[in-house]
Amino acid sequence: MSNGKYRAEKVKGLNWEKLNQTTQDHAVVFSVDVAKEDMYGALMIEKDDTVVILKWKHPIETLEIVKQIRKRLKCKSLVVALEPSGTYGDPVIHQFRQFGVDVYRVSPKKTFDAKELYDGVPSLHDGKSAYIIGRLHLDGNSKLWEERPKKQRELSALVEILNLYQSGYQQNLNRLEGKLARHWPEVLPLLPLDSVTLEQLLIEYGTPREIGANAMRAKGLMRRVGRSGLTEEKIEAVLSSAMHSLGEPSIETEVDALQALLHELQHLRLLKKKAQRRVEKASVEDQGIRCLSDVVGRVTAAVIVAKLGDSTDYASSDSYMKAMGLNLKEKSSGKHKGQKKISKRGPSLVRLYLYFVALRLVRKDPVVRAWYEKKVGRDGGKLKMKGLVAVMRKVAKALWYVGHGEAFDSSRLFNRAALDLD
Repeated sequence: MSNGKYRAEKVKGLNWEKLNQTTQDHAVVFSVDVAKEDMYGALMIEKDDTVVILKWKHPIETLEIVKQIRKRLKCKSLVVALEPSGTYGDPVIHQFRQFGVDVYRVSPKKTFDAKELYDGVPSLHDGKSAYIIGRLHLDGNSKLWEERPKKQRELSALVEILNLYQSGYQQNLNRLEGKLARHWPEVLPLLPLDSVTLEQLLIEYGTPREIGANAMRAKGLMRRVGRSGLTEEKIEAVLSSAMHSLGEPSIETEVDALQALLHELQHLRLLKKKAQRRVEKASVEDQGIRCLSDVVGRVTAAVIVAKLGDSTDYASSDSYMKAMGLNLKEKSSGKHKGQKKISKRGPSLVRLYLYFVALRLVRKDPVVRAWYEKKVGRDGGKLKMKGLVAVMRKVAKALWYVGHGEAFDSSRLFNRAALDLD
């Protein structure tokens, strides 16, 4: 196909009679280059370079494009192929499925890698991308885009709600840390940022100076809120730090800003707990989540299943790990050239939750901790994150086996004999 044939036509000017003379006895693929507004689609005849490239404005003209192709195109069969590019292509997928048309997905990486394959020109633009997606599908480089089950969609929505509140809560904790570092730095090593006691103290009094001036009442508040989790020694240390803080005194409007932040934190914490309970309730009803939850906890298991589906849908532990974006690939540019890094092509939320699983295992599991410390030690103690990622990769593969009915045993992940464990 010559480069000039990448030129696109509007559907209104298309000569359907001429096109149908070519397509009526053939299988046809309509390959779409997804965009926010300017979409391109290539109508291609199976095993042939004949192609007509269409362009239209999304979403204004999308339904009309779908109807015109279904009503006016004569062919033996029709399928649609496109890349998983965010959510902009979802309405196209939905509309064609409404007409009973199968939709296939093509990897964006394969499209990029094939930019020189069919015409020898190392460029990529909308019309050419649509053509390459179609050719890749015709060459067998695509997979049927299956609809997600309703249960998985519901679970994914619940996880999304939880993440919305959780990320907002964490962002506001970071803001709180900045304010305390300026106005009351001594309290940071004494109480965790998410401490309800710290939250209530600051909502009630606003500044360390006011806490110190109302020491007896503040002490009673800390005893009431902290209960058995807060020792008398810690209470006295917090009061002392408030009385002798070297922090910059707050002006009135700064106190207002701090307390507004604290009320928002309080609100988000309650919403987060409610969302977490909903995720946990949904988790009880899912066999795939129940299998994983004993290893990683209900919420983490729910996140994994919501984003990736059931582990039994994957042919191997390597493919499961790859879906998480934890497979290794070699960097080919910059200062990391030649080094292997994880691809990060899977959902980042799954990797975030697995990161916390790895931290917990390193802290509590003696086998995992021994292997991690040995690995970090070989690297001079500097690459701790690299060691945690390695633990995440091993856990990811282990979860595939857990999902297939095997019990989790951390000693099977590592060479126990090489770790000098009793």
